[in-house]
Amino acid sequence: MTQASKNYLTSIAYQVQEQYDQFYQNCFKMSNELSQRYEDRGLTAEVREVTMGEARETHFIVSMPSEQIQDVDTDEGYTFIDPTIQQYCLTNWKDGLTEVGLGPTSELPEVGIYPPSSEERSVWYYNTNSPN
Repeated sequence: MTQASKNYLTSIAYQVQEQYDQFYQNCFKMSNELSQRYEDRGLTAEVREVTMGEARETHFIVSMPSEQIQDVDTDEGYTFIDPTIQQYCLTNWKDGLTEVGLGPTSELPEVGIYPPSSEERSVWYYNTNSPN
């Protein structure tokens, strides 16, 4: 089985991000492209529809078996990789671009990697179409 580090996965996500001027309304496209790039490198990845925050705003992320990621805290379940988490910054929420505001842009990661035990994942994400 192919494995990768979080840094490697993040570097690929940065390559995808560079092709977009904004993350808002591009989570589906960016997650699809990121998933394909991971698959091209021998990793199992899929786009997953989730909902965000109390408003349950529809959002798309990449899901990967945790056993493929060398430096996460579990070999069980799926890890979420979110290349567009910063779209949920307070500025976009205040401007009415999103229904959810998770925090200031400076406090949100450029690429979120959330294993099953992640506190952010348990508070922010609600899975709507497949198991953890």
